Amino acid sequence: MAKAADISTKRLISLAPENWVKWVTKIPDIICGQLRIPVD
Repeated sequence: MAKAADISTKRLISLAPENWVKWVTKIPDIICGQLRIPVD
């Protein structure tokens, strides 16, 4: 079962993914995109 912190982190990222990436990387002008990883 997922811990409460895991659920909160996923929710934070899903609500504002670009702000989260800027905060984590400390790069204010970074542009976010979506990666699709193929499944074999």
